[in-house]
Amino acid sequence: MPCDPDRTPLVPSRRLLLTAPLALIPSLATAAGSEAWVWLTNPAGDEVRRVYRRGTAWDRAALGAIAVMLRDRGAAESLVIDPRLIEILGALQAGLGFRAPFLVTSGYRAPETNRRLEGAAQRSLHLAGMAADISMAGTPPRRIAELALQLAAGGVGLYPSAGFVHIDSGEVRRWTS
Repeated sequence: MPCDPDRTPLVPSRRLLLTAPLALIPSLATAAGSEAWVWLTNPAGDEVRRVYRRGTAWDRAALGAIAVMLRDRGAAESLVIDPRLIEILGALQAGLGFRAPFLVTSGYRAPETNRRLEGAAQRSLHLAGMAADISMAGTPPRRIAELALQLAAGGVGLYPSAGFVHIDSGEVRRWTS
């Protein structure tokens, strides 16, 4: 029976669970001189396609550009984004083949924005620059969530009816809404 990505359970393989977290530690997983990059867009049409790390050296200008991309556009505020979140996004894109940018519908949220959102957690990791709600054209949200679960690097929330995946750099956990 063929595998249907929209019906496949969100269960990571044992091998990937044991080895994938190491891929998020640049000093252990990255050869000197190799590049890690991310490709992001938002509903306003802004786009960032940048190398954010070379080997173990972070590119401060790229991190700034990513922070601006993930800003709270309504409140016109940005915050330093947790590098672990950027690593997770980069690892997900590498796993998906960099076919298209991640559409980020929510990155950093100002406290007032978070209070106005129905159903938003009071202590959301979006408030700390540790979360992003993403989708990718041509890729089912379930596929993104499955890959994120295999990384075992943070929280993964699948919102299939809304068409996005919540990714964060907090504790490893998962949910579907």
